[in-house]
Amino acid sequence: MLCRNQLHIYRSIFPGSLGFVMYNIFVGILQAIGDSRHPLYYLMISSVINLVLDILFIEVFHTGVGGSSVSYRNFTGVQRNFMFDSAADPQQLSV
Repeated sequence: MLCRNQLHIYRSIFPGSLGFVMYNIFVGILQAIGDSRHPLYYLMISSVINLVLDILFIEVFHTGVGGSSVSYRNFTGVQRNFMFDSAADPQQLSV
């Protein structure tokens, strides 16, 4: 039997999984053309954003476990947007 917090987490994280999958697809594409630095930079930036959002949602807004899942969803969206920007600008990808 699932408790209410677990259902909230699953419902919050599942929409963010699409961004995570898209990020991994773009990382594979970039690594295939020889660029492994940009995905690493985007992952580092997104991880810092995730930490800040975790603290913000859990400690400041007192959202508890659900705040962590919302933070994860936003984190994957930021990653996906970084990768879309890289794919849209071929000049940036020159290594």
